[in-house]
Amino acid sequence: MKLFISYSHKDEKYKDQLETQLSILRRNKVVSSWHDREIIAGQEWKDEIDNSLEDSKIILLLISPDFLDSDYCYDKEMNRAIERHNSNEAIVIPIILRPCDWHETPFSKLQALPKDAKAISKWEDIDDAWLNVITGLKKSIQLSQVNKTKEIVQKTIWTGCISTEFTEWLNDTEIELRHRKVNKVLLDDVFVVPDLKVLDEDMDQYSKSVSANNLISKVKYSLVFGDEQSGKTSLAKYYFKELVNRGYWPVYVQGEDIKTADIEKLVTKKAKEQYSKTLNYKDVKNKVLIIDNFSNNHLNRKYQNSLVESIKKDYEKLIILAIDSYQYVTPEIDELDDFEYYEILNFGNVKRTELVEKWISMGCVEEIDEKELYAEVDEIKIRLEGLARGNILPSKPIYLITLLQMFESITPQKVELTSYGHCYQYLIYQALEKARIKNSEVEVYMNFLTEFGCAQFNNNGKGLDDKQLKSFHTEYEKNYLRISIDKIVNDLINSGVLVKRTELLQFKYAYIYYFFTAKKLAESFSNDGSVKKKIQILLENLHREDCSNIIIFITHHSRD
Repeated sequence: MKLFISYSHKDEKYKDQLETQLSILRRNKVVSSWHDREIIAGQEWKDEIDNSLEDSKIILLLISPDFLDSDYCYDKEMNRAIERHNSNEAIVIPIILRPCDWHETPFSKLQALPKDAKAISKWEDIDDAWLNVITGLKKSIQLSQVNKTKEIVQKTIWTGCISTEFTEWLNDTEIELRHRKVNKVLLDDVFVVPDLKVLDEDMDQYSKSVSANNLISKVKYSLVFGDEQSGKTSLAKYYFKELVNRGYWPVYVQGEDIKTADIEKLVTKKAKEQYSKTLNYKDVKNKVLIIDNFSNNHLNRKYQNSLVESIKKDYEKLIILAIDSYQYVTPEIDELDDFEYYEILNFGNVKRTELVEKWISMGCVEEIDEKELYAEVDEIKIRLEGLARGNILPSKPIYLITLLQMFESITPQKVELTSYGHCYQYLIYQALEKARIKNSEVEVYMNFLTEFGCAQFNNNGKGLDDKQLKSFHTEYEKNYLRISIDKIVNDLINSGVLVKRTELLQFKYAYIYYFFTAKKLAESFSNDGSVKKKIQILLENLHREDCSNIIIFITHHSRD
């Protein structure tokens, strides 16, 4: 087990004593310990600490007055450690080094070491004190291993209750993924539990984030928002499996299937489809309802209120997932007032690392050498970070996994294929394919997007309003061919390429705008004198993100 040591640097001598006492556990490969002195020159210290804290199964808090006084130890490391402990992701063990007022802290409810929480500094024999700590630590490790075995047994029992068809759906990634070491990539192979932003109207100064696991163990009624392709349905599948493993009887329902406030018939039907054994779901205890895409239900505001009210009477928990724009509707539904609101966050450095590790170790998790794993992770992360940072590419699971798959299919020798341009082009084609646009029509859509990119660029990077879109349509048909602009625009909005914000039609993500603008400039470079002037202006403003990225894409598109 990986063990993380959180301590104040003023207690370094105690940390060193602990490390010495852990030597036999390390030699026997029971634990591997980590602390911030492991960071080597040139590494980002905060990222290294965050990564190790997230990876560790046991977190030791070395408690002293200086630890409590340290903003980083207390506010960052300790609070995140407690969150992971509460969501059963890690075990937190406080070790009292020196007398201090720790009884009013969030970790005061945890069993502290040494025996009776007597501070290490107060023991007559310091070795006796540390031996007591190591003995207690061993017991915690043994108990953790027993609980893990019970969890595996329980999982086997409960998953046997789920129908074969529904199990297949729960395991389905819903996009075509290929990996060199497995025949079929399952959702569990690539799923990383996201962090959620807590949406609290009282939190004006800063926003708090929690692991999505918190909803299972601590929250009764929750509403999770996420924009397109943020992973709402994958999260719903994860919740279903985790709730089953914890002894609940969840039922998954799609919002679009809700056509009446009386949901009992729909839930009964879904329960029959989702469980393999016959049960009278109405009489089952520990019932949980998971409603995905709630914003797609067919009810008006009054009956949405009635629906939520009736569900809360009969269910132990209710988890609702909805598109982020639904936040503007919730104030009109009084029954949602006692819900806790969250928003799915994009993947940060820690989550991206976890995803890369899962991808690399897929099919060989028990055999892969640790050094080999981390070397590959570092290599791929450099390529991935170049694309994900700066919000040019949305740091969402679907995009990151697509790129990982692409990196795998491209040999390191083909450097030109790993350029930004090919990565984005690959993602755009994937988006069009998802929108079920016929292969014979793809080039029409690509041409439309190229011209639309130019129009947005000429409008100082702003989207087009209805009047401007009408003029654009007229000009487009004059230069190219007649098109059904309403169909094309709707298809591109549904595929996540375009979006309408504040009455302006624009590219949803900056990287797509940069890509198509550059495509038009590159194609017009040799026959339009004004293009050279535009490129000169871009070059003079390379300090701006939009200018520098458009230039990058021009070098991809241009053969000049």
